[in-house]
Amino acid sequence: MRSAFVTDIIRSVRGSLGRFLAIMGIVALGCGFYAGLQMCGPDMRADADRLYDGTNLWDIRLISTLGFGDDDVERVRAVEGVEHVMPSVTCDAMARLGTEQVAVRITSLDPSYATAGKDAGPCEVVSEEGDYLNRPHIVDGRWPKRRGECVVSADVPRADYGVGDTIELLYGASDLDDLLRVKELTIVGTVSSSNYVYTGSFGSTNLGGGMIDQYIYVAPRSLAKDTPYTEIYLTVSGAADELSESAAYRDVVDATKGRLEDLEAELASERQADVKAKAQETLDEKWDTYNKEKKKADKKLADSQKELDDAAKKLKKGARELKKGEAEYADGLSEYEKQRDATYAKLDAAADEIERNQQLLDEKQTEYEAGRQRIAAGRRSYEQGLKEFLSKMGAKSLADAKKTLEGNLSQVNEGIKQLEAGIAQIEGAPAEAQAGIEAAQAGITAAEEAIAQAQAGIDEADATLATLEGQREATAAQVDSLATQKTQLEAALETAGEEERPTLEAQLAEVEAGLTQAQEALGQIDAGIAQAQAGREQATQGKAQAEAGLAEAQAGLEQAQAGLAEAEAAQEQLPGLKGQLTELKGQKAQVEEGLSGVAKLEASKAELDRGQAELDAGHAQLKNGQAKLDAGRAELADGRATAERELAAAKATLDAGAAELEDARQELKDGRADYKKGKRAFEKARKKADRTFAKSLRQLEDAQNDIDTIELPDIYALDRTQSEGAAT
Repeated sequence: MRSAFVTDIIRSVRGSLGRFLAIMGIVALGCGFYAGLQMCGPDMRADADRLYDGTNLWDIRLISTLGFGDDDVERVRAVEGVEHVMPSVTCDAMARLGTEQVAVRITSLDPSYATAGKDAGPCEVVSEEGDYLNRPHIVDGRWPKRRGECVVSADVPRADYGVGDTIELLYGASDLDDLLRVKELTIVGTVSSSNYVYTGSFGSTNLGGGMIDQYIYVAPRSLAKDTPYTEIYLTVSGAADELSESAAYRDVVDATKGRLEDLEAELASERQADVKAKAQETLDEKWDTYNKEKKKADKKLADSQKELDDAAKKLKKGARELKKGEAEYADGLSEYEKQRDATYAKLDAAADEIERNQQLLDEKQTEYEAGRQRIAAGRRSYEQGLKEFLSKMGAKSLADAKKTLEGNLSQVNEGIKQLEAGIAQIEGAPAEAQAGIEAAQAGITAAEEAIAQAQAGIDEADATLATLEGQREATAAQVDSLATQKTQLEAALETAGEEERPTLEAQLAEVEAGLTQAQEALGQIDAGIAQAQAGREQATQGKAQAEAGLAEAQAGLEQAQAGLAEAEAAQEQLPGLKGQLTELKGQKAQVEEGLSGVAKLEASKAELDRGQAELDAGHAQLKNGQAKLDAGRAELADGRATAERELAAAKATLDAGAAELEDARQELKDGRADYKKGKRAFEKARKKADRTFAKSLRQLEDAQNDIDTIELPDIYALDRTQSEGAAT
């Protein structure tokens, strides 16, 4: 009975094998899906823990209503259980990013810590610095280094901005000028941060729509000077060894968090003391400025009082100087009379010197007349020689004769050049024609070889086509036969029983495979026929080109043979051409002799011109000398007139001095009036300074009261359960 049952099961499975395998697949898929659901949570928590540990994510975050300073960082570092500490500055702002306004969270990032590149994985951000917490992973670009550079999140979907774009900061949750030095940031890279591990939301804010749309990291150079830290991140010793958010992890973190909460009052008191001390230091600097400015104002008032006293002294001194000026005027009048007598004596001596120079100039004029007569005799001799030469040449001027001779020389040289070239061409023509005949014969031989080669290609292509066409006919018949068999087997399968189907299906598969193979072979044969036909057409074209080349080479041979006959006939002209060449060379010698005569006459004329130029220069010097003497006489007359004017001016100066003395008397009177006016202005400025410094004193006292009333800050210790990203 068991054997029959097993046999029945096997027959059932075999009869419905497809459904049996489908059920097995569904069962296996369900088991795998269930196992995956069971492992999904632990695996995700393990992956998150590896990400947190690899990027050194904070375990506890401290925030304060008064912020933190460097001393607070060191106090937190000293708490038992605290392993690493990193302060940070964070602020929220509305920004224009791409084409829209978004809420962003700006966080400081020290680039000296950020050493990881794109080659490091998201859980392997490389750094030697243990205090480098919340390490972002660079995805694209580089870290910010200079003021105004930043990196943004690479996890924002559908972002229409990237590296190289600019972010414009519009306004912030607090005054951005107190936190940042810049209002525009340039994107130099994109990052992914474990501090924002949940990319569905980056946190909440009181700006915009209430949610952070993008987070930004900037270098410290973009922060304002003396900006307090807004939070302190820290890790707990031993927390990294436990699975994040496990009971063991919470026990380790809660112990250190409890110590920090116990110290909140102490930390708040010390932060209050630090803030007060820093504010007091700033106020003390303002007190120093106040004291310095008051001291400066007091000194300025004292200086003004001194200036008034000095003015009184100057008035007394002016009275004494007025009396002294009156005595100096009398002395100046006496000196004027002495200078007048000396000036007239100097003008008389200059007139005597001009008369002596006029005598020397008259002697040079006599020498110039003798030189002028010598040049005139030489020019007459040159004119006679020129007349004879022009008569001989039959020319109107020396330039015309020279031009005619140079033209004749050019024509003779050109004729000699042409005869020499013609003789050389006639002598070399036979050899050139013979070379052309040999080249044409070589071309005929090459064309005949090309024709034979092309004909061989045509014959080979015809043979290949005949073979392929026979193969195609046989293969096509095989395809038709297999197609018929396939149709018959498919019809038989439709009416066959279960026992016959496997045999028919195997035969059908074998026939289909053979049909496919035969069809592929038929396609290859058709491709071969097309290729052979293309080769035959190419060979036919090559043969036509070779036949055209043969005709061209035969025409070239006939032309070269005709040229050889012409070259041999031209050899008979050589004796006559060589005689013409000898005659032209004799004419060239005569023309060159005429040009030599022209050169001699030009040299004589140049010599006469130089002599005339020297004579003219001497005459110009004589005229210049006479002009100088005339100018000297005029200058003497001007000097005499100038002396008269200067003496008159000196007398006028003395008269002006007398007038200045009168002005000084009036100025002394005005100075006494100005002194009284300045004294009244001094009294007014002193009263204004007293009011200004009294107001500044009240402001400083109010600031001191504000410092004294600074309240204790609220300090909160938060763990990862209060981080929106990690908790989500």
